[in-house]
Amino acid sequence: TIRFRSAGGPTFVDLKPVSVRSISLDGRPIDPDLLDRGRVPIDTTEGLHELVVDAVMPFRNDGEGLHRSVDPADGRHYVYGMNFMDAAPTVYACFDQPDLKAPFTLHVSAPLDWVVVANGPGEQVEPGEWEFATTPPLSTYFVTLVAGPYHVLRDEHDGIPLGLLARASLARDLDRDAEELFTLT
Repeated sequence: TIRFRSAGGPTFVDLKPVSVRSISLDGRPIDPDLLDRGRVPIDTTEGLHELVVDAVMPFRNDGEGLHRSVDPADGRHYVYGMNFMDAAPTVYACFDQPDLKAPFTLHVSAPLDWVVVANGPGEQVEPGEWEFATTPPLSTYFVTLVAGPYHVLRDEHDGIPLGLLARASLARDLDRDAEELFTLT
């Protein structure tokens, strides 16, 4: 869901899905077949608007976008996002222009034994349901998500919370090196 203010007129939202289930602007459906070369044209009036996109997005393995990996040591699955520089539309619908910054609020459903980390503080509000604090305004390429059965260590430096995550199979290595890593960070 994107909530935005418009001066009115035609524009577009960036979106590079596997498939689109539905798109609506202010509760009115938009034909998903209008998606062309990663853009969905929309026509707005002056004022506030809400765009809702329900789409299946791809997992990638090229260093950008949303990745899904399987740890060869134990077969467990991990997900992480790397939206730099223009990969955000492969993860979520957005206005993908670096000079347009907006606050982001993430709500994530994940397996019960997973840890979920994003740009802001988050908490598991129900089993498998995570909510994250709204971020300050960010460019789309700074929004990230990390999720999986990670081994997590936390510390603090000058009031700043720090965290280290490693695949579960590497927990012993992280525990061994954590003091040095926290010191260097």
